Amino acid sequence: SSIPRYVDAHNNMGEAYRAIGDIEAACHCYKTAMSIDPEAIPARWNLAIQWLSQGNFDAGWDAYELRWKRLGQPRRKIDAGREWNGGPLSGKSIFIYEEQGLGDTIQFARYLSNLKQRGGKLIFEVQPALIRLFQDFEPADRVWMGIRGKDTRPTDRFDYHLPIMSLPRLFRTRIDTIPCKVPYIKADKRLAKIWEQRIHSEQGIKVGIVWAGHPRHGEDNKRSVFLSRFKALGTVLGVGLYSLQKEKHEKWTDIGLKDIGARDLGAQISDFADTAAIMENLDLIISVDTAVVHLAGAMGKAVWVLLPFLSDWRWMEERSDSPWYPTMTLFRQPAPADWDAVFEAVRLQLKQLAGSK
Repeated sequence: SSIPRYVDAHNNMGEAYRAIGDIEAACHCYKTAMSIDPEAIPARWNLAIQWLSQGNFDAGWDAYELRWKRLGQPRRKIDAGREWNGGPLSGKSIFIYEEQGLGDTIQFARYLSNLKQRGGKLIFEVQPALIRLFQDFEPADRVWMGIRGKDTRPTDRFDYHLPIMSLPRLFRTRIDTIPCKVPYIKADKRLAKIWEQRIHSEQGIKVGIVWAGHPRHGEDNKRSVFLSRFKALGTVLGVGLYSLQKEKHEKWTDIGLKDIGARDLGAQISDFADTAAIMENLDLIISVDTAVVHLAGAMGKAVWVLLPFLSDWRWMEERSDSPWYPTMTLFRQPAPADWDAVFEAVRLQLKQLAGSK
């Protein structure tokens, strides 16, 4: 054939097409790469992500299992038990372990209720920052703290194990069968009371903000924004801003929180149990794509997510709502790097909300 047989070139071209929003051309390139080499992992992976973005979950979840074959993501070796394949669990124990970001653990923890209905004893592993948040998580019989690079303790035995992001596949999740009853995570009542006294503010809409994600995230440059962008929101009458930003990432914190009239709660936040307790006392969360939006969504709080033009697969395409979180609104860049349009849309909607209160 006349097609050059250079797999990576087709895959790279696909990624370039995707970056400008031409999804059809991108998929064509990925498929061309796979026609040359059916085992071409990068192209197969890109196609998997594309399927998930488009809501083609039947193909998407199966292909998402490729994540372990990608560079730098070795599968965890677990000596006890065997991998769960979706069979009955009554009388057995299953270990569900964290595998990617904090937001992933929060988003997919919803599946533990479904799992619990299959019977069996459920051991749930979460990252240290989430341990207090999940300590009373109802579906789990036990909650363990996962330490990266250390495997499960040999004294503990279980019949089955599974990485948390493989659950949607085994439950054959489709758009209309996503378990989306919220709240499935609740703030600790006592902690929420403590924060209520700390916040105790004047009237008006209380809005929590987050402007930057983890600097080591591959998409940080696209996801995070300069704090100064929130200045426009601070000027809306009847709105009080509260920072939920735990780490002030230097690159993005270009002005002080006082300069936008926001109260800084970040320094007093020790983990996500605190963040949840604060959210319990706020009316709305406005944040870039970080774990905070997953927590707000899981708690059933009103949350507005600021998304780059090319957003993560879980936010799908061209939607302003999310099938994962009923109380969430998505604000997308209409063109690459166009945060101006996003913040103007948010400002207008915030003004409307404040006016109606």
